[in-house]
Amino acid sequence: MFQDFKELLSEFNDHHVRYLVVGGYAVSYHGQPRGTKDLDVLIGPDAINRKAVFAALVKFGAPVSGLTDRDFADPESFFRMGTPPVMVDILAKIKGVDFESAWARRVSVSIDGELSAPFISSEDLVASKIAAGRPQDLADVASLRDAAHQRVASGSQSLEDMRAEGRENWLRYRQTAQIQSSGEVSEAQSGKALRNLDDPGQGPDDDLSP
Repeated sequence: MFQDFKELLSEFNDHHVRYLVVGGYAVSYHGQPRGTKDLDVLIGPDAINRKAVFAALVKFGAPVSGLTDRDFADPESFFRMGTPPVMVDILAKIKGVDFESAWARRVSVSIDGELSAPFISSEDLVASKIAAGRPQDLADVASLRDAAHQRVASGSQSLEDMRAEGRENWLRYRQTAQIQSSGEVSEAQSGKALRNLDDPGQGPDDDLSP
């Protein structure tokens, strides 16, 4: 992981931010390593956490002039800084995932032996990828499921647990589909960057889009 990313996550840890690493880095951890041009971070939307996020970004030196912690409350917005491959997207929401539930299932990951960071769980990551439904997302789902089958084969996860995980992912997908069919606007239509320094045409988690 790039040093800038580690320094940002260290600031989040120091400021007791509730966050989850999602996107390509999470796929590489739970599934198969793949290229990614950014670090995607999902944050808890509550007021206390938003203030902690803003304070950490200020300490890190992020370009937050003209913004306040309240700007991080909008689930249809995201904050972007940097340029690929050292680019960061901070998200208030991702499809198919409730932050509080995902936070309870978070996985603590050691990064280069230098710090520990909370990653989204494999099951929540699959649910979010299914809900997003883009070609890269579906490829990621296949990678994550292959990794799950390998864990079963190696004995690190039981077949019963994997089936239960699959049922849970399917139920989350169905719930998301029902919400979308009732008129929810997709991220691709509604997502707007609070501050997009380099590429205003991109949305979050556009990792190596085909």
